[in-house]
Order: sequence, then C-alpha cells, then structure tokens
Amino acid sequence: MAKSVNDQEFAAVSALPGPERYSHFIGQVVDWEEVWSLRGPGGWVMAARDDGRPLVPVWPHAKYAKACATDGWVSSIPEAIPLDRWLEAWLPGLARDDRGVAVFPVTSGAGVAVEADRLETDLRNALKQYGKARLTPL
Repeated sequence: MAKSVNDQEFAAVSALPGPERYSHFIGQVVDWEEVWSLRGPGGWVMAARDDGRPLVPVWPHAKYAKACATDGWVSSIPEAIPLDRWLEAWLPGLARDDRGVAVFPVTSGAGVAVEADRLETDLRNALKQYGKARLTPL
C-alpha cells in the first residue's frame, strides 16, 4: 500500500527547518524505499546552488514534489525512483558528474544541499538502523 500524506502532515512537515526536513526525508525514504523527483518534457528537473553547481531535487513523497512543480518546473510530474536504484546508480552517477542533491525543497525555501556520497552514507546508515541492510553495503 502506498504511503499517503494528509494535508495536516503536509503542512507541518513542509514548515520544518531544512535540517529537520532532511531527517524526515531519510526516515521516510528508508521506510517506503523510494525517492521522488520531478520529470519534465526535457528530462529530470535540476536546481542549482548559488555558485551554479547543479543539484537534483528530491522529496520523500509525490505530494511534496508536486507542490514544487511551479514556475520553470510547471510541466513536470512527480516520479518515484526505487531506493535500491537511487543507491546503486543515481548517487554514484551524481558524484561522478559532480552534481549534488537538493533534499526536500519546499515552496517557501530551498532544500538541504548535500553531496551525493554524504546522502548515500546517511541512507545506508538509516537502512542498517532500521534493519533493512539488505541493499548493497558501502
């Protein structure tokens, strides 16, 4: 059964400071084993740090991603990425391409910008903690 996010939870989590949204993201992604991003007509959407370095924005649920599908991302739709694929292909590819990750941006603020290897470590540590270390270890 897919996770649902009611309006009250959506508002409360969206209002959290960045570091708390990051922690929420880690827990939800490990629990539901999927990462959400936005895909538009030209492919996956990208954000950028102040220095211009590209970031892939990600969310723990489609509802949060959809809320950010505005402005330049208005034609984008939320798409799930299975956690094992995120860990095995996406994060190593982002690190290789010198791209970071914008974890859980909200309409009122940017996501937490992290390096791909840092996010991988945090996710794998959480998987171990939750007893889901069946995915390939570091």
